[in-house]
Amino acid sequence: MKEHQAEFQEVYLKYEREQSPEKKQKLRSSYLKKVAPTFMVIFFEELASTSETDFEKMMSEIDKAMEGKLGEMAEDYLDFELMLREPITVFEEMFLTVDIWRAVQKELSKHEKLFGDPNLTVRLVALMAMREFSLELGFATLRPFFEVLNMAKNRLGIDENWATATFALNLEESLVKKKLLEFGVSEKEMKVSFYKLLEKTAELIETKEKRRLESDVFLSAGYRMIRNKLDHEGYRWKPTRKETNKIVTHLLKLVNSLWES
Repeated sequence: MKEHQAEFQEVYLKYEREQSPEKKQKLRSSYLKKVAPTFMVIFFEELASTSETDFEKMMSEIDKAMEGKLGEMAEDYLDFELMLREPITVFEEMFLTVDIWRAVQKELSKHEKLFGDPNLTVRLVALMAMREFSLELGFATLRPFFEVLNMAKNRLGIDENWATATFALNLEESLVKKKLLEFGVSEKEMKVSFYKLLEKTAELIETKEKRRLESDVFLSAGYRMIRNKLDHEGYRWKPTRKETNKIVTHLLKLVNSLWES
């Protein structure tokens, strides 16, 4: 690190002095390209030289920090999946995943020598770095959404549950109208109440597709009231994760009922 310190400092000072945003961005990229690889090597050197006791202690602290959040996330995941699919399917999938990883672990234990290969270590690190980069790119595409959500959290006290529920409920009318357009219904004919749109859709599906809409679809009229509350009083009405899961499940069932896959 010391042999690169002067070089890093020189690039950093140039960056601080530069006034042009374009040149400043180039200098920032240049600085990161020089610093990041060196810090990565330092990190791995520190990790390799850490005693087994200290490493276990560090992992234990990470586990403690994540334990509550992971439990909450697992509960939310199961809650949503069980609303969407049959319980037996969800649990069979979970057990299958555990069985697969046990089989992988058992097979890898037969190849201990492989993990002493320095090429494998270097390539794994390279793959991890690329994965991290792809995740950052994915996040960058969603940045406008997260910026709006963060502002809404700060100013209105709403969260991702509110955003998801509002988005889902506002899609309902568009989905129903899209189905009606496919049946040849004009925009003018669709200037009626949402419940009448649902009735018209059900009638046309029964006549033209020889099937009936699921009764759950007609609950959309009730969800309409929730949508209005969220749209006009979102600063007061905040859905929980469980309520949001119900709303999203309802929307997905509506789509599957409108368009048989």
